[in-house]
Amino acid sequence: MNSDKNKYCSNKTLLDIVNNIYKKNSNCGGWECVTDKYNNRQAKDRYDYLNNSNKYVNEDNLIEFMGSTRKIFIDYIVKEVINKIDNSKYKKFLKNNNLRDVILMNAFGSVNPTSDYDVTFAGPGIYYIVSCLLKQFKNSMKIDKSIITTMSKMFDSNFYVCPDLILFNSNKILLTDINIKLFLVNMKKNHYVPVPCEDRHFNLEIEYLKKKRDSHESLSDEVIEKKYSKLLELSEDMDDELYKMNGKNKILKNDMSFIEHILKMNSISIEAYYTLSSILVVVYGIQAKRDKDLEFILKKENYIIAGVENIIDLVHHQSSSFKEGNYENNNNLAIKVSKYIQRIFFCLNKVMDDTEKIKKYQKLLDKVVHYRSNSNSLTDEEKISYIKQGGFIDKFINMFNLDKQLTFDNMPDIFKLLTNDYKEADIFNIVRKKKRKNSHKIKNKKYTRRNRNK
Repeated sequence: MNSDKNKYCSNKTLLDIVNNIYKKNSNCGGWECVTDKYNNRQAKDRYDYLNNSNKYVNEDNLIEFMGSTRKIFIDYIVKEVINKIDNSKYKKFLKNNNLRDVILMNAFGSVNPTSDYDVTFAGPGIYYIVSCLLKQFKNSMKIDKSIITTMSKMFDSNFYVCPDLILFNSNKILLTDINIKLFLVNMKKNHYVPVPCEDRHFNLEIEYLKKKRDSHESLSDEVIEKKYSKLLELSEDMDDELYKMNGKNKILKNDMSFIEHILKMNSISIEAYYTLSSILVVVYGIQAKRDKDLEFILKKENYIIAGVENIIDLVHHQSSSFKEGNYENNNNLAIKVSKYIQRIFFCLNKVMDDTEKIKKYQKLLDKVVHYRSNSNSLTDEEKISYIKQGGFIDKFINMFNLDKQLTFDNMPDIFKLLTNDYKEADIFNIVRKKKRKNSHKIKNKKYTRRNRNK
């Protein structure tokens, strides 16, 4: 009897299947497309891929697979490159240490399946590591001409080479000599982050916030590659002075040249905070849970600048993704951008002496943040209380003007409390843009007329 048990098998190997999955994901739009499908599914759709001709795998498994693949790829390349870097390039800095013992790799952020996976590197030679990550991923994705070639698009993974520093006595003095204030992140690893603390530093950060406010760059693969190319140039320049210790000291000439170089690197990085204040407040204060330590180091201005930068990010993100009349999209968008509002309120609570005005907003915000982090573990009844018409998410959308495309002119008034006590730097102009000048003139006229009538 002839058996036909193998007649339906294909000749595809495991690598063929993986390539096919990435090709499909690339054609769809990469990580953003995968997460949108995952977020928009109904509970009953979770395991129905066998009955759905549009789904080629279970979506839970797909997002888990992609999330793990990006981590393994990064781990493997990082270790491989570190083992190849020539220690002798850094003998003044390293002395008796080994390069692999001092390079730092951190991945902060949410552990949700749909979250990005961004990695910050610190220490000598890190521009070699990032360069290889970018190049080897691009080479490995040459399945066909149309496929995505950046990890930013395919995996929502970005790499940062600043502002985290590894400082021994040998190079720390280069910063203390120019009066750079430092936040000690980890004493055992000699991990520090520079702290803006002077008015001139804050004014420089404000200038970079204005650049961010007015930037509307679309992140194509080509743009991403160009930005990384420039970032790696700047990183190499910093490496030459701070870790190879070549004595040129163009960047380390004074506090302003150093702070500006860091801000320039931040501004070129992909989907990054431009200001040191925001990185300290959000990444280390909130995400790394070091807020209590930072309270003794940061000033009110640091929190104001961090809050304003999150307002800018909120407006950019929400306005670019809002779809008029698409209820489901805008609900999911509101949940997604609640992280920015959460950070804005964190800063508001630091800046304001009287927080009574923000309590009702905070209560609803906390509800939505809880939903964002725990939606997969909520009961159906609990979920309904959030997503039904008139539920918590609807109320949140109405309270924060998320039922329309946000602009810098139609933001919730509660955000404007952030800059009430910082008029001297005209930081309010960042969120009001140029229209404030005209409205200011009108108010002055009304005020003069009122006085005359008196």
